[in-house]
Amino acid sequence: MTVDPDLALIVGIGLVLLSLLSIVAAWIDARLPVWGGAICAVGLMLVALALIVHPQGYRFGQLPDVFFTVLGRYVF
Repeated sequence: MTVDPDLALIVGIGLVLLSLLSIVAAWIDARLPVWGGAICAVGLMLVALALIVHPQGYRFGQLPDVFFTVLGRYVF
């Protein structure tokens, strides 16, 4: 089974962004951000996996192309 690094990168970035909302909400309510921290950790692991598996790495300017490639490949 091979890992698609583009998909791992996009899902990881999405999880990190969504976890930030949970972390901020927990901080405002004076709670521990347990689920937000766990989701952020999983997202960061997926991003790290994508950076390790992809042979050339990613540049910041490539992110929109990678996003739309993954969107076209898996959604449409």
